Amino acid sequence: MACGFCAALLLAADSKVFFAQGPGDKKVMALTFDDGPGPYTDKVLEILKKYNVKATFFIDGSQAQMRPDLLKKVMADGHEIGNHTYNHLNYYQYKKPDMENVLQEEIEKTNKLIERTINVHPHLVRLPNGFCRSWARKTAEKENSILVNWTFGCDWTGKTVPQLIEFYTKNIHPGAIFLMHDGGKNRKTTVEALPAIIEEAQKRGYKLTVVSDLLGLQGQPTVAR
Repeated sequence: MACGFCAALLLAADSKVFFAQGPGDKKVMALTFDDGPGPYTDKVLEILKKYNVKATFFIDGSQAQMRPDLLKKVMADGHEIGNHTYNHLNYYQYKKPDMENVLQEEIEKTNKLIERTINVHPHLVRLPNGFCRSWARKTAEKENSILVNWTFGCDWTGKTVPQLIEFYTKNIHPGAIFLMHDGGKNRKTTVEALPAIIEEAQKRGYKLTVVSDLLGLQGQPTVAR
């Protein structure tokens, strides 16, 4: 994944099953976290609670399988739950002819795991590495799912804490969907930069909300109310 605006944003203009940007008329934006639940999820939850912020967590099924109690905690804290597939396959590199079936199985498997664990069926899906092709959107639609990418993110690129704060705060704008990570081997810089990013957004008068609210998808049972 490249740092910066998601390239797939340019494909999203008229799609009803794909979003990478919310409305640009109000100071509202969304924080999203991928690849968890992981070793840094607890700390991310603490920070979000401190600033009274709700976020959307795109759940990696294999990680939720290992940490069901942590998935329950994300839900109990009132955050939105999305699907990030089960095995985090890179579909840009996956060239086998069964890729559509594999993707559908990955989405279904994670949905069922989430349903068993927290009794919620997620309707938001983010594919690993921001993958988005017409066949992938059709596959998501078959699962009654909405594909969500992001407008900005760079916390996986090895940048320092000051750099993360600089880049994220420069990209605060109405309708932005920020990508960050709570899963993975080392998200220490994400955790250390997150408070300053939230503080700056709130200082500028922004409301930080979940993706379904940002996109006006009320009624989707993806978040504890």
